[in-house]
Amino acid sequence: MKHCKKCDQVKSLDSFAKCSRLSDGKQTYCKSCLSSLNADYRSKNKEKDKKRNAEYHRKEAEKVRDRHYKNRYGISYSTFIVMCSDQEYKCKICNINLTLGEKSKTCAVLDHCHATGKIRGVLCNMCNTALGKFCDSSTILQAAINYLEETIKNIQANKKIFFFK
Repeated sequence: MKHCKKCDQVKSLDSFAKCSRLSDGKQTYCKSCLSSLNADYRSKNKEKDKKRNAEYHRKEAEKVRDRHYKNRYGISYSTFIVMCSDQEYKCKICNINLTLGEKSKTCAVLDHCHATGKIRGVLCNMCNTALGKFCDSSTILQAAINYLEETIKNIQANKKIFFFK
């Protein structure tokens, strides 16, 4: 049991976060008090926090990127780069040259199956977004292809289709 200096209550040790600097190895405030103190600080220092986070991400971009890929996809960022290289930095769908770094239409992104989490390959941002809009469904995608082909035939045959211009 330990006394919280903020709420003045005696609570079990598991109510306190770890702190290796203190002799008992626990924070002086309980987790709920510490959480509210941190929230107060963040609300009063939004710009300072935003600046500090941006600076961290700029300095540690490679570490942040690597952690993101490992946590989300189970691979390192360097493995992602190798995948891009194996595809000769071309999108597997539209064959456009892929770029690395800032988000853009041609930015290389890792495509994965949302149902299984399995990686399918590297696509450009536009193709990956398009697959997502079609709910990763080949049936819906085929219906869209049929629709496009039908409208092209109608245009070529000068059949009336709806135009608003």
